[in-house]
Amino acid sequence: MTLSPTAIHEMLDRQGILEQSHGPGTYALRVHVPNNHYEVLEAFRDAADVTPDEQTVGRLADAGDVAYVGASGDVYARLMDHAEAEVRQSLFLQALEAVTVVDV
Repeated sequence: MTLSPTAIHEMLDRQGILEQSHGPGTYALRVHVPNNHYEVLEAFRDAADVTPDEQTVGRLADAGDVAYVGASGDVYARLMDHAEAEVRQSLFLQALEAVTVVDV
């Protein structure tokens, strides 16, 4: 994930959702997905030497906008975890780059 903790904090503040992020809830991160099957497969192989099934790869490559949705007792803290990529990093976000916070 190339989003830094500072970038996420500023993004939440600009969107007017910083305060509500300091509690339980759900969140969505827009994810950059390559637009061809081969690059989607390579992204997952590079992250964990595994690949999703062909149907999933096709859907991701053809999707355009893709979001990762999560839930947490403290959304802000969880977003910081994602940005720092030190704990509980999902395979999806290891393989595909989160580029912005969509909503909290």
